[in-house]
Amino acid sequence: MIRESRHSSLTACHWRGSRINARPGESLMSLETFIRAMPKAELHVHLEGAIQPTTLLTLAQRHRIKLPATTVEGLRAWYTFKSFSHFIKVYLTISSCIRATDDMELIAREFLAGQA
Repeated sequence: MIRESRHSSLTACHWRGSRINARPGESLMSLETFIRAMPKAELHVHLEGAIQPTTLLTLAQRHRIKLPATTVEGLRAWYTFKSFSHFIKVYLTISSCIRATDDMELIAREFLAGQA
């Protein structure tokens, strides 16, 4: 049986096969529609990958690190991975800008604020 959370807009119902059987008088929805409508939670995030371009610019300035771009738009374009080696280069560059506990706290706070 699939039960709704009191915070969910989904009604309590049960499923058989690939269809969700609603209560009498309610319409049926596909399992895919049901799952897509369910509230989601982020279970695993790498903070290096969650850093916003503005935050990266701040950290690079704070630690006097030269980045391949000096604007938010430039960094967004640079974040678009062209290959695995480019991904590694981006990751290592971002990691080099994270040097202190305060840096991690800033990234985490901004990430969580964006998820709220």
